[in-house]
Amino acid sequence: MFTFATMGMSTNQFFEHLLKSDPVNLSQLTPEQLKEAGEANWNTIFDLEGPRSIKRKPLACEAWYSQRLFKPFSSIFKSHETLQNIEVYIRRFPFRGTRVSPVTYLRHNIEVYLQEVYVLRQRVIDFLNS
Repeated sequence: MFTFATMGMSTNQFFEHLLKSDPVNLSQLTPEQLKEAGEANWNTIFDLEGPRSIKRKPLACEAWYSQRLFKPFSSIFKSHETLQNIEVYIRRFPFRGTRVSPVTYLRHNIEVYLQEVYVLRQRVIDFLNS
């Protein structure tokens, strides 16, 4: 199975590398646009009401493709990493001596795994259709 760990890259290293190779430079934004971008990111991350993008001139062709590929790929990669984490959770039962039984814990993790498989499938379909 392919993982970035097999290539010696952590998730943080991968995204740092990808961001460095992105032709869009934050220094091109005005202070007002930077403030808007921060607010939009905050709203997106915490699922708050308000703007989720900034208004500015269309990007150059290379930057447009970079953003068009980066966002969907990062969400696909996140789902893949979540699936790998669930495999670790299933191998370890941390609730000995509590009312959570191993069967309940396993059922919960299997349900979460199947939900994430569905999310991953939808993200891949959306990515391929874009």
